[in-house]
Amino acid sequence: MLARYIGPRTEKLELIAPGLVHNTGHGLQMALEVGAATAGTPNGMHCELVDRRAKKSDAVIWGHLYGIVVNDDCKRFYDEGKRHLFATFEMIALECWRDHNNSCYFVTDRKTMERFRPGWVYDTTDTEPEQADTIEELAKKLGLEPEKLSTTIKEYNAAINDNEFDLMKLDGKATTGLNPNKSNWAQPIIDPPFFGYPLKAQLTFTYFGIKCDLDSRVMGTNGVPIPGLFAAGELSGLFYNEVSPTLLSDDVVPSSVEHTRLTVPCQYPPATSVLRSLTFGRLAGIAAANEL
Repeated sequence: MLARYIGPRTEKLELIAPGLVHNTGHGLQMALEVGAATAGTPNGMHCELVDRRAKKSDAVIWGHLYGIVVNDDCKRFYDEGKRHLFATFEMIALECWRDHNNSCYFVTDRKTMERFRPGWVYDTTDTEPEQADTIEELAKKLGLEPEKLSTTIKEYNAAINDNEFDLMKLDGKATTGLNPNKSNWAQPIIDPPFFGYPLKAQLTFTYFGIKCDLDSRVMGTNGVPIPGLFAAGELSGLFYNEVSPTLLSDDVVPSSVEHTRLTVPCQYPPATSVLRSLTFGRLAGIAAANEL
């Protein structure tokens, strides 16, 4: 279903937690077969950047705003300070997977790591970051070309303006003349030791699901609840984002799918699916009990 609705290679995308292997889509398919209406964007999915070395699941590295992220060629490919963390952590992961062979590296320095560790920003991995006294030495530990990484960081440092660094807002401390520029929180990477994490994107969930009313009853395509059928959480369809018409041709997507096109890409509010499960799962139980 990933390959069908989202596109080639998605079925090979690693899962962020082992339990997700059971999300086969069978429940969704059964609901569609009995006439359920749909909700959410069929070709949308949520990914996160994780530590490639970690042994635990969900080893997310949250730090892209506070340093730079480069690909295997030591090139930056995303505006790490475009917006706040939860408005960008999904898109940088998707670009890493889609355009950079699902391989990238977060690089920062001492002042950033002292500010955020120990703490929630980096500590979801079970492996300490690579550390070195020089950028060239760090590059070797990350498996990168030392001269290339050094050049990228020197160019980045030289391009930063004199605005005051302020984590509490979009501070405009940005670069000029780079491609891409960093729009906010662009601090020079100059204070040794230097730190790095090798990263890859992993799949968390997709946006496609079945439409429910406020009692978690599954709605049919005729706008009437399907008797005895309830759904909650991610299965109920989470988000709408900008849709490519080429991925929504009638020969690929069932007629029950709502062809929705919005101009603003999705942003993922953390814990949304958990809160939907908690709230509407309870409502579904109450409604089901009342029916009996």
